[in-house]
Amino acid sequence: MITLGAPRDADPPNLLVKPPNVMSEAPFAVVIVEDSPEDLAEVRRLLLLGSSLRRFTFTAAATGAAGIAACLGGTDGLPDCVILDYYLPDMNAPEVLAALHAGGPLTVCPVLVLTGSAERQCGPDMLRAGAQDYLNKAWLNPEILARAVDNAVERHRMARLAQEREAALRRSDERLRLALEASDTGLWTHDLATGAVSWSPECYRIYGRAEGDLAESWEAYLQMVHEDDRAGILAAARTATAERGPYESEFRVVRPSGEVVWVASRGRATYAADGRPISRLGTVTDISRRKRAEEALLDADRRKDEFLATLAHELRNPLAPLRMGLGLLARIPSGQDFTRLRVMMERQLGHLVRLIDDLLDVSRIRSGKMELARERTEVRAVVEAALEISRPLVDAAGHTLTVSLPEAPLVVHGDPTRLAQALSNLVNNAARYTPPGGRIEITVDACGDEVRLRVADNGCGIPRAMLFRVFDMFTQVDRTLTRTQGGLGIGLSLVRQLVEMHGGQVTAESPGPGLGSTFTLRLPLALPPSLAPSLATDASATAEPPSSRPTPSGRMRRVLVIDDNVDAADTLVEMLRLFGHEALAVHDGTAAFAAVRGRPPEVVLLDIGLPGMDGYEIARRLRADPHLEGAVLVALTGWGNEEARQRSYDAGFDHHLTKPADPSAVNELLARLPPALGG
Repeated sequence: MITLGAPRDADPPNLLVKPPNVMSEAPFAVVIVEDSPEDLAEVRRLLLLGSSLRRFTFTAAATGAAGIAACLGGTDGLPDCVILDYYLPDMNAPEVLAALHAGGPLTVCPVLVLTGSAERQCGPDMLRAGAQDYLNKAWLNPEILARAVDNAVERHRMARLAQEREAALRRSDERLRLALEASDTGLWTHDLATGAVSWSPECYRIYGRAEGDLAESWEAYLQMVHEDDRAGILAAARTATAERGPYESEFRVVRPSGEVVWVASRGRATYAADGRPISRLGTVTDISRRKRAEEALLDADRRKDEFLATLAHELRNPLAPLRMGLGLLARIPSGQDFTRLRVMMERQLGHLVRLIDDLLDVSRIRSGKMELARERTEVRAVVEAALEISRPLVDAAGHTLTVSLPEAPLVVHGDPTRLAQALSNLVNNAARYTPPGGRIEITVDACGDEVRLRVADNGCGIPRAMLFRVFDMFTQVDRTLTRTQGGLGIGLSLVRQLVEMHGGQVTAESPGPGLGSTFTLRLPLALPPSLAPSLATDASATAEPPSSRPTPSGRMRRVLVIDDNVDAADTLVEMLRLFGHEALAVHDGTAAFAAVRGRPPEVVLLDIGLPGMDGYEIARRLRADPHLEGAVLVALTGWGNEEARQRSYDAGFDHHLTKPADPSAVNELLARLPPALGG
């Protein structure tokens, strides 16, 4: 039974808020769970007296089960407050609270517990059980009850706000965690006073370490950093701290497995009131993928620049004898036979056409415009067509070529012209990168439902790291060999693309540098029916310009021409002789030194890109020869940029001419030389 007035020794109620002083628009719904009808009526009366400006709707329940049903099963939603008696016939208040909160804390309305117990611990126990407030029945009067209800409602509202903020913070943390995980980013802190470093879980993944296995001090962490990058990290950190600016650094770390990864670290320092730095906070991000992409772009850009320079060099090589030949044709007296000159010019023109055709083929394949004229084709015919293309290059280098073909015919379904082009590119590659007098073997056999064509040589070989890159566009294994042997770095790439268009594949093998290489081309054997044959042929023609008699000018010079391009060297010699000079051509360093000892020249026209000993080394040795004191050395090369010119002058050349050199310019250069030269 509720009695008004409070005992003098009882603790006062915990009153936080005042009751509302304005009439609320919506009625305040209250559930009273009380098994005593007298106490139920008294609670209603006191609440109405204490909150005269508030409109109420009341729901009564005499048992705990009925109270739970009234709170959770109503059709009008949750009540605004529950006034719960501690002792009920079927359960007590803690049990009712446990049932109400089974769906989670603060999922129901605020609860005010009424208790007749004078024990001090009873109230805190109710708060821990989930009630928002409690009140001893001995203290009840209208004002105290109204304030206790408002206190429970306000506490519940504040708890719900705190819960919502906490949930929002958890969602924000989860989004941050997912963002950090997706971006391979971790968080770190560095205590500048103690040197201690702490890490978020993402850092362990980035550094390739197990949870808890990261350095806990700055000094230990630096040992994980690549030794070449430690100084840069320290300098960046000191500068950022001193200037109160952001700290940014990209560096390499070494994982326990030995793998090296690139990371980017960013952060800021925090400072005490006196300006002293306290700590650093920041992020670390795995940027290995970006670094690999940047390196790939730089490598592609470098290979593109090398390709363009090589293309200019390769185009100048055949242009040099062509230009000299045209100059000769313009000066040969009418009626003389110039068949040999015409044949040479046709050969060089054919070389130019092949270079341009390779470029156009690559472009057509990449743009999807190349169409294959497929037909049933015997592999023997493909090999014969390829050798017809490559035989001059093989013979010129003095290589021994052996071909092994099976007796039974092997038929593929493909474009015979393009297949011969792919195979000839492999043979040409072997011929270029095998020293003179080497061996080249072509082997054809069947393996299951495939035919294998192998081109093996005993040439310069391929480093292991380059085996998977030799088929990339503009890739060349040895830039030094490339300059002397020719090539644009597109031949093998073209082979791979042509073979893949036929449903096959091509691979490269090599024991290592200097141990030769083997290229294996695999094609699927043909199945009937076949497509109609389609053949393509190329033709070229040359024109004979009018000739006129050459006019010698200036003083006669003894000139030695050193060039491994036989056509270019011989044509230049003929041109010099027509101008009235004494000229001799040799094609390598050994022959050059022998020629110098026999009859020292006044002028040496020396090609840079020679096999074996290059032009720079020959020039340095000629400069040291006392028999050539005062002789003029002229670099004759396809490399015409400023770097190439400076390198020529550093090697001892007096002049630098870019191929194809104008015959008149060569003659004018000789005419401008002083009358008295050494030798």
